[in-house]
Amino acid sequence: MKTSAAFVTLLFLSCFGLAQEATMTAKTSQVKQGEKVTFTVKVKPAPNVNGTVRVEAKSTNGSSVINADGALAADGTSTDPEGTIPLEGPTGKWTVTNVYFIPYAADAKKLTASNLPSFEVVPRKTVLPDSAVVELK
Repeated sequence: MKTSAAFVTLLFLSCFGLAQEATMTAKTSQVKQGEKVTFTVKVKPAPNVNGTVRVEAKSTNGSSVINADGALAADGTSTDPEGTIPLEGPTGKWTVTNVYFIPYAADAKKLTASNLPSFEVVPRKTVLPDSAVVELK
C-alpha cells in the first residue's frame, strides 16, 4: 500500500448547531479488495457527548458503499474510523461522500462537508476453499 500525504479540511456543523472544523486524512491512497481502509478525523471544538464518527465512501460507479466508524469520546478531538472494502468490491476510484456524527442513544446527524478525499481500490487475488472434510470427534 502506498502512503498518502493528502490532507483534506472539512467544515461541518455539529449536531448542536455550532460551527466545527475537522481535518481528515486517508491513511493510504491504495487499498486492496477485502482490506481495511482507515481515515483520521480531527475535530474542533470537541463534542460534549460520546458518539461515533462515520465516514461513508462510495465506488465511482456507485455500486458499492462502505461505512468506516470510529468512536469519539466526549471532549475527544480525534478518531480513526475504519471500514472494510468488500472482497469483490469494484476496483478503481472510491470517494468519501458523507460524514456523520452519531451521538450514543440518538439519531445520526449528517454533517455538511467539502473537499472530500478519494482513494483507489486495487485487485486482490483471492483464494477460497472449495471443499471440506468433516470428521466426527
